[in-house]
Amino acid sequence: MAEYRYLTHTAAEIDQAIEEERAHCANADTHTSPEEKAVWNGAAAAVTALRDDTFGVPAGRVTSGSNMDTYTTEGAFLCLSSAVGKTLINCPVEAGFRLEVKALAAGVGRVVQTLYPNINSDVLFYTRRLISTGWTSWYAVTGVEVPVINTAAEGGAA
Repeated sequence: MAEYRYLTHTAAEIDQAIEEERAHCANADTHTSPEEKAVWNGAAAAVTALRDDTFGVPAGRVTSGSNMDTYTTEGAFLCLSSAVGKTLINCPVEAGFRLEVKALAAGVGRVVQTLYPNINSDVLFYTRRLISTGWTSWYAVTGVEVPVINTAAEGGAA
């Protein structure tokens, strides 16, 4: 399945460029001067900023072998490749994705996970909730049009 492309690079390509820049900057033998090192460090920061702007937030990472049940802290998390996606536990896809976690009620430990897959499919997103009895099943939300029940033109609120 094809990955969506952001600008002209996939998310995995952007992440790989960031890691290569970090490795280069950490190697003191490759720099001939502090000025050159500053240039490389600036380039790495620019690539990181581009990635974060592309995805809308500076997101956390979903790492290989992670259990999706453990993502209960509010925020956004990126799984940047299908190679990582295939290793995950309790995950509805074997692909890259963006995961958003939101609290249902403050201070009670109930959250909703919404997973946006980075694949071409009829599924717009997957969602599930953590409630007092545990995690619900994942539910796929597809692009099926739902008629509006009441519109302003029919006398309802706008």
